Amino acid sequence: MFLVRDLVSPRTWLAMTSHLAGFVMGLAVFVVIITGLSLGFSLLVLALVGLPLLGLTLRLASWFAVAERARVALMLGVRIPAWPAENRSGYRWGIVPGWRVFRERATWGEIGYSLLRLPVSAVAVTVSLWTWAGSLVLLTLPLYNRYLPSGGAKLGDVVFRGTPTMASAAAIGLVLLLIAPQLTRGFCRMDAALARGLLGPPSDLAARLKEVEDSRERVVDAAETERRRIERDLHDGAQQRLVALAMDLGRARARFADDPEAARAIVDQAHA
Repeated sequence: MFLVRDLVSPRTWLAMTSHLAGFVMGLAVFVVIITGLSLGFSLLVLALVGLPLLGLTLRLASWFAVAERARVALMLGVRIPAWPAENRSGYRWGIVPGWRVFRERATWGEIGYSLLRLPVSAVAVTVSLWTWAGSLVLLTLPLYNRYLPSGGAKLGDVVFRGTPTMASAAAIGLVLLLIAPQLTRGFCRMDAALARGLLGPPSDLAARLKEVEDSRERVVDAAETERRRIERDLHDGAQQRLVALAMDLGRARARFADDPEAARAIVDQAHA
């Protein structure tokens, strides 16, 4: 029953949309990264002219990694933590990379992902679409087979006709149709594993990052609570002093007519 339900499941078609989006983005990024790396390394011999081009290429790979982490989180439901900020530093003027950048695992992970995105998505899209299309063609073949120009489906010199052949074709098409959603979503799991392996830190580092984030949130919450307490104490203390000051000024005003010296002393006390 779950095989039939997967045919119309939003997750199945979201997975197919993810494959198509990954293919389109991968094609564009593949061309840009290959061109940038080739020109950048080629121009390094010309007084390091290619260094800014390499830096811009690495920056583009980093921005693509951010977009891919968002795509995987949105369409596949897999959250991939980013590398710590200190692992991504080392640029001068924003695009000129220092030697530290080329030693970082995050840098080469993003470059490798940018280059692998296209072939991986191409395989996923091709196999998924072929499975869906082939299953529908075989499943409906008995309905239009006799109307084909050769009098039936043809493979080489062999023409497929007859009820047993058509029943077998429909059965194979049905099996492929039930397999297609699982295959499409299986490629998505492979997609998520590739992104997690190349775009995210190792599992132990990710766990430490999560622990640091939780600790930071606790520290921020504690600091906010303490700030509110201090503000409340300051507000309450100042309010009490203002009430006392108003009372002193009221006493002084009442005594100005009868006892100016006492009123002056109260005013001096209030001023102090």
